[in-house]
Amino acid sequence: MKLIEVEMSSWEREKFEAMTGDFASKLSMTANINVTKLVEVINKNDIKFNAAFCFMVAKIANKDRHFRMAVNEKGNLAYYDYVNPVYVLDQKEVEGRYTTSWTTYKPNFSEFNRCYMSDLSTYTDSNSYFARTLPPNIVNISPNPWVSFTSFSIIWEKRLLSPTVLSGKKFNMNNDIMLPVSLQIDHLAADGYHLGLFFNELQKLADSCEEWIK
Repeated sequence: MKLIEVEMSSWEREKFEAMTGDFASKLSMTANINVTKLVEVINKNDIKFNAAFCFMVAKIANKDRHFRMAVNEKGNLAYYDYVNPVYVLDQKEVEGRYTTSWTTYKPNFSEFNRCYMSDLSTYTDSNSYFARTLPPNIVNISPNPWVSFTSFSIIWEKRLLSPTVLSGKKFNMNNDIMLPVSLQIDHLAADGYHLGLFFNELQKLADSCEEWIK
């Protein structure tokens, strides 16, 4: 894992100085993703939905450095060479409580899924808020399967450049299965344009799931 400092003279976004200090804004966008084909394929292959969803989000983040941003020890803008998906697991003993864990990102889904299932069996019974220490290079993923929301926002007390992705309760619309997904990120790391790219890529991955779920 490497933290690579951004060469500001060639950085395509010119907002770094304007968005540091007292000025800190967040971007939040919610969209419905058609997961009809994805649900069909994972059910056919006996794959957990969260494993596929974490892989999709991490794959997008590892393709676009705007979703891997951080500030290095010198206070300069930087990005990780790769990030791992961090997700939550319901605690079996207490309803409404969960454990936070993560899985090392693998670009091949079969390999990632094996790692995910191994981590699931190891940490799902943890009663701690963090099942294990989180690495710094992460993308935050959290399911909220109790409600089909149309908007979602988290208020952070301190600056956090890594994105947070929340999935909601699936619902039917015109015979399709839809999944509400919310993405929140610091404006220092990305613009609305990049959020749009994220959702477009997420839909493409859902539509092409037969190609990467093997």
